Amino acid sequence: MRQGEYDRIASIQATHWWYESRRRIVRHLLRRHVGKANNLTILEIGCGSGGSFELLSEFGSVYGTDKHPKAIAISSKSTIPKEVKSATLPNNFPFPDKQFDIICAFDVLEHIKDDAGTLATLAKHLKPGGILCFTVPAHPFLWSKHDVMNHHFRRYTYKKLRQKITDSSLKISYLSYYNVILFPAVATIRILQHLTPLKKKRIGNSAINSCLNRILLQLFSIEKHLIGRLRLPFGISLIGIAQKPPAG
Repeated sequence: MRQGEYDRIASIQATHWWYESRRRIVRHLLRRHVGKANNLTILEIGCGSGGSFELLSEFGSVYGTDKHPKAIAISSKSTIPKEVKSATLPNNFPFPDKQFDIICAFDVLEHIKDDAGTLATLAKHLKPGGILCFTVPAHPFLWSKHDVMNHHFRRYTYKKLRQKITDSSLKISYLSYYNVILFPAVATIRILQHLTPLKKKRIGNSAINSCLNRILLQLFSIEKHLIGRLRLPFGISLIGIAQKPPAG
């Protein structure tokens, strides 16, 4: 991600429909898996500007990593995390002797060339019985200039993501597509972009009209009542929980 993006994201992530609705869905999913626990140790890799720290702090002590100095500088200003360190996964893990109850990777794995190696590293640093909570962009056919500009290596299918997580020695507890409601519109736009020679404009999580923002927030947030209970058949992204087998 370009350095200037962190300032832009930091300025909108508290209220932007995409970030806020994702937080609502993630909170709901974590509650289903860890209940009301509030004494856990949580690591967010690729924490960016720290927009998820407040949510994660509801479950315990929060740590963060990112590979970009700008992201570390912004997220370190938050009073929530215990520590934010530089990391380049899969090999440069900054907490070598620590294991966590929860590790979170929200739209991060697609930025890492060796995602399989990264999943293996994260599995190593989960406590026995600990969980990995993750989101990634879905469907390779939705690939667009947005993915290129944000330095993505891939978009995932359900089957391929499931296999990579299983190969890392983690057990899938829940995996589903999400952001179903907006899928038809986004899919249509992306297909048309592939078929036409028109210049593609940047499509990203930018500031939008407040009324439209509220509408999209309410639409997307509806899915929190489904995530964790049902496996949705399609969507713009994938979300899941994987668990490290308990000791013994």
